Amino acid sequence: MKPKNILLFISLFLLGNLMSQARMVLNDNVFLVISNSAKVVLENPNANALATAGGGGNIISEGENNQIIWDIGSSTGNYVIPWTTRPVSQGGNGVKIPMGMNLTSAGDAGGFFVFSTYETATDLNTAYPTYPTAVTTMENDFVDASLFVVDRFWILDNENYTTKPDAILSFNYDDNANEIAGTNTLAEANLLAQRWNIDETSWESLLFGVTNTATNVTNNVVALAADFWPVWILVDQTVPLPVVLNYQKVENSNCINTIKWETASEENCSHYSIMKSYDGAHWEKIAQVPGAGTSSLVQNYEFQDGDVDVNGFIYYQIVQYDFDGKATKFEKIGKNSFCDENYNPIIYPNPAQDELVVKTNKQGVIRVYDKTGRLVKDVSINELNTHLDISSLASGVYTVSVETASGTYNQKIIKTVK
Repeated sequence: MKPKNILLFISLFLLGNLMSQARMVLNDNVFLVISNSAKVVLENPNANALATAGGGGNIISEGENNQIIWDIGSSTGNYVIPWTTRPVSQGGNGVKIPMGMNLTSAGDAGGFFVFSTYETATDLNTAYPTYPTAVTTMENDFVDASLFVVDRFWILDNENYTTKPDAILSFNYDDNANEIAGTNTLAEANLLAQRWNIDETSWESLLFGVTNTATNVTNNVVALAADFWPVWILVDQTVPLPVVLNYQKVENSNCINTIKWETASEENCSHYSIMKSYDGAHWEKIAQVPGAGTSSLVQNYEFQDGDVDVNGFIYYQIVQYDFDGKATKFEKIGKNSFCDENYNPIIYPNPAQDELVVKTNKQGVIRVYDKTGRLVKDVSINELNTHLDISSLASGVYTVSVETASGTYNQKIIKTVK
């Protein structure tokens, strides 16, 4: 047994090394250092499978690939990773920055989580994470937010889930100069959590949580199953977002699309522009809606688009403008429009990963060709919505041909992989 008051470093150095444990208790301020892309695997789904006792415990990651892999599966509960910054003997501050994940709903059995965190080398938050997705910029809504962000990334990725769990997260941070000060110009009291949206390949305009500067924690960060993205930062909320958006959605009735959105608060908000696109790439402005200026009250907005006679998926994007001209783009939303009984086939989603849906009221056959013209799928139409499994196809551009007695309709689609 080790003597008390002596730092113990348990280090994992070998590339790809796995240390598998059913339960791990860190006692008397022991340090577990994960390095050189090593993995600690916890095979016990219970929240107490990783615990601290006595004077507590410390786990050092300081690299996106220095990971804890926890086989949580369908379990729920409050899971805590006792992260600590680099110890003093390794040039750090040795500050405890535990991360909490309270799973409030169950995911699939067999699913697991991957955790890591690291301090960035510079106040510009480089190097960016590449696992599990490549972060490409610190810019959000046309503003480089590098100097308004705590110099640390947190990664919590859920894998092998079809149905993901819901969670409430908390992020402790080190308020020493190397992570908050330097050339950074952030105000600690303004810190909120922000996540990297994999689908949009950008930092979301949504911010989460509340920060307690006395305990150095941003908590009450809600991560719902539908958009449980894996890469997080803590950012000064006054920089990326002048509007706190509660929700946005599109509803369809009688060939009219109604775009609705609600804000929790607004600061210096002049107006909103409603943008419309049929392909998600080429946009036109169809409306302008006045904003509420500066308000701490909930505001509800809507706009009705009656020009939906063209059948197919219609995209919308709300762009918020400050009085000083600064623009903030919200995430794209959309709706399928079915107003003409003689419509051309509707094929969605595009891009697609595992499945395509072809909607048509005519009998016939659906054929999918790769870019060389080779036939890779051949399916008969036997119902209004025909589902095509494309999970086995390689990524790339394909042509979907819907052949009926009325003629042939061709549409190019993009196949992506997860």
